[in-house]
Amino acid sequence: MTRIDGSWYERPPDVGERTGAGGVVIRRDGDRLLVGLVQEDGFPEYILPKGRLEPGEDIETAARREIAEEAGLTGLRLLGKLGVRERLDFRRRQWVTTHYFLYWCDDPASAPTDVEHEYRLHWFPLDELPAMFWPEQWELLESNRDRIASTAPPGSMRKWRVEPITVELWPDLVELFGPRGASGGCWCMWWRLPNADFVRGKGAGNRNALESLVRAGTVPGLLAYDGERAVGWCSLGPREEFPRLARSRILKPVNEAPVWSVVCFFVDRHYRGGGVTSTLLESAKEYARRQGAS
Repeated sequence: MTRIDGSWYERPPDVGERTGAGGVVIRRDGDRLLVGLVQEDGFPEYILPKGRLEPGEDIETAARREIAEEAGLTGLRLLGKLGVRERLDFRRRQWVTTHYFLYWCDDPASAPTDVEHEYRLHWFPLDELPAMFWPEQWELLESNRDRIASTAPPGSMRKWRVEPITVELWPDLVELFGPRGASGGCWCMWWRLPNADFVRGKGAGNRNALESLVRAGTVPGLLAYDGERAVGWCSLGPREEFPRLARSRILKPVNEAPVWSVVCFFVDRHYRGGGVTSTLLESAKEYARRQGAS
């Protein structure tokens, strides 16, 4: 069994370098604060989930992917960046700089997706850490124990901030929807446009149509935020803004009441299953009531 000693933390002159990302995931069990560690099949010690960046990934996205693959956890709330640690990789061929982020977990259900290695997730009290394979990971947790404890929310209920879309927030929606405009160039215009116009405008046309609504002062939807990052969207408005509803045999109006409709949700894939949709729905109902919906 390989033992990690101080030589792993001394950089030789002839090795390459690599950037990595990982995460410290915490949750509460009653009044205890727990941290998630993974154990690879065949290794008695525990590690924090981490790994290398894939092409095109930013560091925080890579951290979330590694956590999903090795710990099987998704829908995590980012609490902040915890620190950076450096050492040789396991084969001593590269100098690895790993960026660690701190996350909050509401749903501890675990389903690791790594196809090359078998991992199991275990939860330990922050003040009762087990033996860990990499010393710098143990040091990261120990040296940040007070910070982790003070950063953790007092309860397990996640608080998403929800804002009506405005011109100032438009760039956040663009980043959330990504190059595909949420799905296939839709830009959340399917319910708002006749089919021929929607198909003709897929991509840039639909994006311009949605942006025009926002710039005209219309509020076509709400954004959910994790800190300063938009992580979810719902499309809403008075029923008459959605012509497809009027033409639907199932969804057509049944009376003249000033009804509002919530027609679509889109959530960042890293946050699905974490309560963003239900938060948006409750916020949508409250927003519609304030605007006079019955």
